[in-house]
Amino acid sequence: VFEAQPQLGLVQSGWRRVNQKGEILMDATPWNYVPELNLEMWLRWKPLGTMGTLMFRRDWLLKVEGFEPGLAHAEDVDLILRLALLGCESAWLHQSTVCYRQHDRNTMRDGISQAKSINYVLDKFFNLPNIPLEIRLLENWVRYSTLVWSSWYLYYTGFPSEMAEYLKKAWNYTPFLTVETLTNWTESFVHYSQGLGQSLSVNQLCRLPEWNDLTAWVLQQTIKQRSQTLEAGIKLF
Repeated sequence: VFEAQPQLGLVQSGWRRVNQKGEILMDATPWNYVPELNLEMWLRWKPLGTMGTLMFRRDWLLKVEGFEPGLAHAEDVDLILRLALLGCESAWLHQSTVCYRQHDRNTMRDGISQAKSINYVLDKFFNLPNIPLEIRLLENWVRYSTLVWSSWYLYYTGFPSEMAEYLKKAWNYTPFLTVETLTNWTESFVHYSQGLGQSLSVNQLCRLPEWNDLTAWVLQQTIKQRSQTLEAGIKLF
């Protein structure tokens, strides 16, 4: 791919998920939903599986001074966002080049650290002064969708209380009305689980005490917002 397109600074491939025995679980082909790799797509979808699927030109890595030291997770997202912001062009290699073995000791199982890291990377990125306006306008959606993904991952890795806290943060950025937001959360959880080749029971999710408390909290916020809007309208008259 590099030989065919010498202007590229980064090539990303697909990957294969396997279990502890090496048996195939699924092939990840993210180019099906992210056909183009540019700054907007990296921000919106973060179509990354493992660092082994990425190949960089050395001069681009030197230009951005490599990985951020001390970043436990999401160091690949941080690196790619910095590269893309500087104009580094990326392309897909439409095949799986590595196998990612899923087991209980994977670093990806550390849900709390993973959630903190990815949202730290977004805080850092959106605080940069040189972000194009069209990218700046995506901030609310990117933050919302990333917080929802973080919440699902916390649920998946066994942290339901933290899941609820991250969904409360997502509420501050939601582009949807109340019922649509709750629906989007459940649909997103199902979608992300399917991405790992697993099924998720919405009924089981909705029976969680943390989910029920979260739903009640969302309704309270909605009532509060409507009251504030009504009071503001009365003052205008």
